[in-house]
Amino acid sequence: MDPGTQSEFNDLCFHWDEVYEIKFDEGAGIWSARYRSAFDQLTAGSCDELRQAIRVDYQERRQAEQRALARLQERSSI
Repeated sequence: MDPGTQSEFNDLCFHWDEVYEIKFDEGAGIWSARYRSAFDQLTAGSCDELRQAIRVDYQERRQAEQRALARLQERSSI
């Protein structure tokens, strides 16, 4: 991995590796990330594309969790 790509990879891992498993397939030039408690995988052709995909995915997961929590709280208050 060239130094620029390594730097991008390190930065992405620094911000997201607690929540996502991040990989870079140097041969194919494909960036990927998998949410640690899920099986689906995000893929992108660049670090910036993957970073954006992670942000969108993370936001959608958090919103889904908040909706589920709100439904649970509604049911428990009845």
